[in-house]
Amino acid sequence: MANAPTQTTPDSKLWRDQIIPRILDGQRADQRGKLKGVLESIASTFDTAAQSFDKKMRSQPWTQAGREYAASEAITEATAMLKVFADSATQHHREHMAALDAELSQVPSINEFRAVEIRDLIRDMTRSERDAFVAQNDDPEVLSAILHGPKSFPIASTDSVQRALTNFNRAHRADRVALRDDAAAYVSAVENFADMVARELRRVLR
Repeated sequence: MANAPTQTTPDSKLWRDQIIPRILDGQRADQRGKLKGVLESIASTFDTAAQSFDKKMRSQPWTQAGREYAASEAITEATAMLKVFADSATQHHREHMAALDAELSQVPSINEFRAVEIRDLIRDMTRSERDAFVAQNDDPEVLSAILHGPKSFPIASTDSVQRALTNFNRAHRADRVALRDDAAAYVSAVENFADMVARELRRVLR
Protein backbone atom coordinates (compact mmCIF):
# COMPACT_ATOMS: atom_id res chain seq x y z
CA MET A 1 0.00 0.00 0.00
CA ALA A 2 1.37 3.41 -0.92
CA ASN A 3 2.12 5.85 1.87
CA ALA A 4 0.57 9.31 2.05
CA PRO A 5 3.01 12.19 1.76
CA THR A 6 3.58 14.40 4.75
CA GLN A 7 1.52 17.57 4.85
CA THR A 8 4.10 19.78 6.50
CA THR A 9 7.72 19.97 5.41
CA PRO A 10 10.13 20.33 8.39
CA ASP A 11 12.32 23.40 8.28
CA SER A 12 15.13 25.05 10.24
CA LYS A 13 13.18 28.04 11.60
CA LEU A 14 13.58 26.90 15.23
CA TRP A 15 17.35 26.62 14.81
CA ARG A 16 17.62 30.03 13.20
CA ASP A 17 15.44 31.68 15.85
CA GLN A 18 16.78 29.97 18.99
CA ILE A 19 19.72 27.60 18.62
CA ILE A 20 22.02 29.60 16.34
CA PRO A 21 21.79 32.76 18.52
CA ARG A 22 22.71 30.69 21.60
CA ILE A 23 25.71 29.23 19.80
CA LEU A 24 26.86 32.68 18.72
CA ASP A 25 26.64 33.97 22.30
CA GLY A 26 29.46 31.63 23.27
CA GLN A 27 31.80 32.84 20.53
CA ARG A 28 34.27 35.68 20.30
CA ALA A 29 32.54 38.82 19.01
CA ASP A 30 34.69 39.20 15.90
CA GLN A 31 33.93 35.61 14.81
CA ARG A 32 30.16 35.76 15.18
CA GLY A 33 29.37 37.25 11.78
CA LYS A 34 31.28 34.61 9.83
CA LEU A 35 30.07 31.80 12.07
CA LYS A 36 26.46 32.89 11.71
CA GLY A 37 26.77 32.64 7.94
CA VAL A 38 28.26 29.15 8.20
CA LEU A 39 25.56 27.88 10.57
CA GLU A 40 22.77 29.35 8.48
CA SER A 41 24.21 27.67 5.39
CA ILE A 42 24.21 24.36 7.23
CA ALA A 43 20.58 24.96 8.23
CA SER A 44 19.76 25.71 4.59
CA THR A 45 21.18 22.32 3.62
CA PHE A 46 18.57 20.75 5.89
CA ASP A 47 15.80 22.84 4.30
CA THR A 48 16.90 21.94 0.79
CA ALA A 49 17.10 18.23 1.57
CA ALA A 50 13.76 18.14 3.39
CA GLN A 51 11.96 20.14 0.71
CA SER A 52 13.44 18.06 -2.10
CA PHE A 53 12.44 14.83 -0.40
CA ASP A 54 8.92 16.10 0.32
CA LYS A 55 8.50 17.17 -3.31
CA LYS A 56 9.68 13.77 -4.47
CA MET A 57 7.22 12.01 -2.17
CA ARG A 58 4.37 14.12 -3.49
CA SER A 59 5.24 13.48 -7.12
CA GLN A 60 3.86 9.93 -7.17
CA PRO A 61 2.56 7.13 -4.92
CA TRP A 62 5.32 5.28 -3.05
CA THR A 63 5.44 1.91 -1.38
CA GLN A 64 6.90 1.81 2.11
CA ALA A 65 10.01 0.07 0.79
CA GLY A 66 10.37 2.63 -1.97
CA ARG A 67 10.01 5.52 0.44
CA GLU A 68 12.60 4.05 2.79
CA TYR A 69 15.07 3.62 -0.06
CA ALA A 70 14.53 7.18 -1.27
CA ALA A 71 14.91 8.48 2.29
CA SER A 72 18.16 6.56 2.74
CA GLU A 73 19.55 8.06 -0.47
CA ALA A 74 18.51 11.58 0.54
CA ILE A 75 20.04 11.19 4.00
CA THR A 76 23.32 9.84 2.61
CA GLU A 77 23.63 12.68 0.10
CA ALA A 78 22.74 15.44 2.59
CA THR A 79 25.02 14.01 5.31
CA ALA A 80 27.94 13.95 2.88
CA MET A 81 27.23 17.55 1.90
CA LEU A 82 27.10 18.61 5.55
CA LYS A 83 30.47 16.98 6.25
CA VAL A 84 32.12 18.56 3.22
CA PHE A 85 30.71 21.96 4.16
CA ALA A 86 31.76 21.67 7.82
CA ASP A 87 35.27 20.51 6.87
CA SER A 88 35.67 23.36 4.39
CA ALA A 89 34.31 25.96 6.81
CA THR A 90 36.69 24.90 9.59
CA GLN A 91 39.82 24.10 7.59
CA HIS A 92 41.57 27.40 8.33
CA HIS A 93 40.78 27.13 12.05
CA ARG A 94 41.94 23.51 12.25
CA GLU A 95 45.21 24.42 10.52
CA HIS A 96 45.64 27.32 12.92
CA MET A 97 45.01 24.97 15.88
CA ALA A 98 47.63 22.54 14.59
CA ALA A 99 50.20 25.32 14.25
CA LEU A 100 49.44 26.60 17.75
CA ASP A 101 49.58 23.08 19.20
CA ALA A 102 53.04 22.63 17.70
CA GLU A 103 54.15 25.96 19.14
CA LEU A 104 52.66 25.29 22.58
CA SER A 105 54.31 21.87 22.80
CA GLN A 106 57.80 23.41 22.66
CA VAL A 107 59.77 24.89 25.55
CA PRO A 108 63.14 26.64 25.03
CA SER A 109 66.15 24.72 26.32
CA ILE A 110 68.22 26.03 29.21
CA ASN A 111 71.88 25.69 30.18
CA GLU A 112 72.58 21.95 30.39
CA PHE A 113 74.40 22.22 33.74
CA ARG A 114 71.35 23.94 35.22
CA ALA A 115 69.08 21.31 33.63
CA VAL A 116 71.10 18.45 35.16
CA GLU A 117 70.98 20.15 38.55
CA ILE A 118 67.19 20.44 38.37
CA ARG A 119 66.76 16.84 37.21
CA ASP A 120 68.96 15.56 40.04
CA LEU A 121 66.89 17.48 42.60
CA ILE A 122 63.66 16.02 41.22
CA ARG A 123 65.07 12.48 41.10
CA ASP A 124 65.77 12.67 44.85
CA MET A 125 61.99 12.70 45.39
CA THR A 126 59.80 9.61 45.45
CA ARG A 127 57.88 8.81 42.26
CA SER A 128 54.61 10.13 43.68
CA GLU A 129 56.34 13.29 44.92
CA ARG A 130 57.90 13.83 41.49
CA ASP A 131 54.59 13.46 39.71
CA ALA A 132 52.85 15.83 42.10
CA PHE A 133 55.66 18.39 41.94
CA VAL A 134 55.82 18.35 38.15
CA ALA A 135 52.03 18.41 37.65
CA GLN A 136 51.70 21.55 39.77
CA ASN A 137 54.66 23.35 38.20
CA ASP A 138 54.72 26.16 35.65
CA ASP A 139 58.38 27.13 36.01
CA PRO A 140 60.01 27.30 32.56
CA GLU A 141 63.38 26.02 33.83
CA VAL A 142 61.83 22.98 35.52
CA LEU A 143 59.72 22.15 32.49
CA SER A 144 62.64 22.65 30.10
CA ALA A 145 64.89 20.40 32.19
CA ILE A 146 62.25 17.65 32.08
CA LEU A 147 61.30 17.94 28.41
CA HIS A 148 64.90 18.10 27.22
CA GLY A 149 66.09 15.35 29.54
CA PRO A 150 66.93 11.74 28.62
CA LYS A 151 63.90 10.08 27.01
CA SER A 152 64.92 6.61 28.20
CA PHE A 153 64.66 7.64 31.87
CA PRO A 154 61.61 9.91 32.22
CA ILE A 155 61.49 11.84 35.47
CA ALA A 156 57.70 11.94 35.75
CA SER A 157 54.61 10.44 34.19
CA THR A 158 53.40 11.64 30.80
CA ASP A 159 50.21 12.94 32.41
CA SER A 160 52.03 15.07 34.99
CA VAL A 161 54.36 16.49 32.33
CA GLN A 162 51.37 17.39 30.16
CA ARG A 163 49.74 19.14 33.11
CA ALA A 164 52.93 21.08 33.71
CA LEU A 165 53.05 22.09 30.05
CA THR A 166 49.42 23.25 30.26
CA ASN A 167 50.24 25.25 33.41
CA PHE A 168 53.28 26.78 31.74
CA ASN A 169 51.37 27.77 28.61
CA ARG A 170 48.51 29.33 30.56
CA ALA A 171 50.95 31.24 32.75
CA HIS A 172 53.44 32.36 30.09
CA ARG A 173 51.60 32.11 26.75
CA ALA A 174 48.08 33.10 27.67
CA ASP A 175 47.56 34.95 24.39
CA ARG A 176 48.48 31.87 22.32
CA VAL A 177 46.31 29.61 24.48
CA ALA A 178 43.38 32.02 24.03
CA LEU A 179 43.80 31.93 20.26
CA ARG A 180 43.88 28.14 20.34
CA ASP A 181 40.76 28.01 22.54
CA ASP A 182 38.93 30.41 20.21
CA ALA A 183 39.77 28.31 17.16
CA ALA A 184 38.69 25.12 18.94
CA ALA A 185 35.40 26.73 19.99
CA TYR A 186 34.71 27.76 16.40
CA VAL A 187 35.43 24.28 15.05
CA SER A 188 33.31 22.61 17.73
CA ALA A 189 30.40 24.97 17.07
CA VAL A 190 30.37 24.16 13.36
CA GLU A 191 30.92 20.41 13.72
CA ASN A 192 28.40 19.97 16.55
CA PHE A 193 25.74 21.95 14.68
CA ALA A 194 26.33 19.97 11.48
CA ASP A 195 26.04 16.72 13.48
CA MET A 196 22.79 17.91 15.06
CA VAL A 197 21.34 18.83 11.66
CA ALA A 198 22.34 15.43 10.25
CA ARG A 199 20.68 13.62 13.17
CA GLU A 200 17.50 15.63 12.78
CA LEU A 201 17.45 14.98 9.06
CA ARG A 202 17.71 11.25 9.66
CA ARG A 203 14.86 11.48 12.15
CA VAL A 204 12.39 13.42 10.00
CA LEU A 205 13.01 11.51 6.77
CA ARG A 206 12.71 8.05 8.27
